[in-house]
Amino acid sequence: MEREVTRRRFLRTGGAASALALAGCLGGSNPISGGGGGGPSGWPRPQRDAAFTGHTEASGPTGSVETEWSHDLGDEHLGQAPAVVGGTVYVADPDGVSALDAESGSEQWREEFDGSIGQLTVLDGTVYFESAGVRALDAADGSTEWTYDDVAERGKVTVADGTAYLAEWTGGLVALDAGSGEEQWTGSTDEGVPHQPAVADGTAYFVTRGGEETPSYLVAVDTESGEETARIEREAAIDQRPTVVDGTVYQQNGWAVGPTTVPGGEQAWGYDERVPRGAPSVAVDGSTVYFANRRPGTTHYQIVALDRSSGEPVWRRTLDGGVVAAPIVADGTVYLGTTEGTVYGLDAESGETAWQHALEGRVDASLAVANGRLYVAASEGGVYALAEA
Repeated sequence: MEREVTRRRFLRTGGAASALALAGCLGGSNPISGGGGGGPSGWPRPQRDAAFTGHTEASGPTGSVETEWSHDLGDEHLGQAPAVVGGTVYVADPDGVSALDAESGSEQWREEFDGSIGQLTVLDGTVYFESAGVRALDAADGSTEWTYDDVAERGKVTVADGTAYLAEWTGGLVALDAGSGEEQWTGSTDEGVPHQPAVADGTAYFVTRGGEETPSYLVAVDTESGEETARIEREAAIDQRPTVVDGTVYQQNGWAVGPTTVPGGEQAWGYDERVPRGAPSVAVDGSTVYFANRRPGTTHYQIVALDRSSGEPVWRRTLDGGVVAAPIVADGTVYLGTTEGTVYGLDAESGETAWQHALEGRVDASLAVANGRLYVAASEGGVYALAEA
């Protein structure tokens, strides 16, 4: 099926757009170009940066590990990745947000809210998350800085370069000033936007909700004006947020894993493994794309590493337990957790197990690396810091 590429006006309020000029650069030696104003400190959000690469040059545990500390949040299901900034770990559960000391796990503050709580982002002293709109809390004490509740239904928020981008389930994208919550521009689309937008180099990328009869689209929007600059039809529904590296978007969809250049829509390669719907996002470092999925025709899960230039498999590993969250990669080690409660550290070059560690409760969220530790939120309400034994 030929991919349709169109441009149309996405903006409802705002100024004129600048042209989008991004080239897909797949050279393995090139550094990753992320979003959000340069490399973030610590691990401030899921997959670390606004482009959702899931990659850092900082080191996590590489040898045998031990649980340095754990913090019990009761029987709450922890399905969101922890955020780690400075000396604090921030964790969301269905009832509230907790700030824990990164060295000891002791509680620094906790705030509870009505309604579900989405993914946390911690930037410039503020904690952002979606909960019947968008909330911004003071990272030091949890007090509310501002709220934005002009939404018809739930949404997903990404914060980058002083702006919070809210993708609305019912269709549309709203840009809010990250300091005040005031609208900068708003846009609409006929299709719902079920996942966080990725932001890199002046462009926000999001995917629209598709179905059996309705295609998904990869949409690019200028972050200054809200003008839609590209719309690329995908052959199958896309069930997770995009990852952007050097102007190329990497995603799993209902059929394959592959990179798409924007705005042209060209796909340099595609790795077709009949990826099941709901498969987690990918992680990308300088030369390799990492993703987890269920092996076709089996109930077993695996993690696969593909060469970023060619799409050829570098290695694959079968895992014990399911994988519902994206892997991350830090200084040559790939980390991920499973529904059986096992956390893995794998050698990024070979896929061999560097270590594995069993926890109580399944791991449904992606992990965070900071301060030489690996931070994990498990489903039985446990937050863990894993360190070299």
